[in-house]
Amino acid sequence: GKLEPAETEEEGAIREILEETGVLVEIVHHQPIYTYHMYMLKANIIMKRTSWFKMSCIDDSMMKAQEEEGITEVRWMPKADIKPVFMANTYPTISAILSQ
Repeated sequence: GKLEPAETEEEGAIREILEETGVLVEIVHHQPIYTYHMYMLKANIIMKRTSWFKMSCIDDSMMKAQEEEGITEVRWMPKADIKPVFMANTYPTISAILSQ
């Protein structure tokens, strides 16, 4: 997602999680980890920086995937189960973050 005008990275991360999953979170470690990836947009190369924060769940009673954004499922699972299920089909930068 993108930041709204005058929104901090922390506020944007919390809002995006809520919009895309219905889960209300709080940031527990305010120093983000940054990842970068490049993509093409109208014949221009764009470099996107993503900020990742360690978060804790406050309320997941309204958990629901934001299907209009292509999110088909939201669920909790043990960290040990993430790698075999998802790592083969995700960006290397996301794999690196989840491995920490």
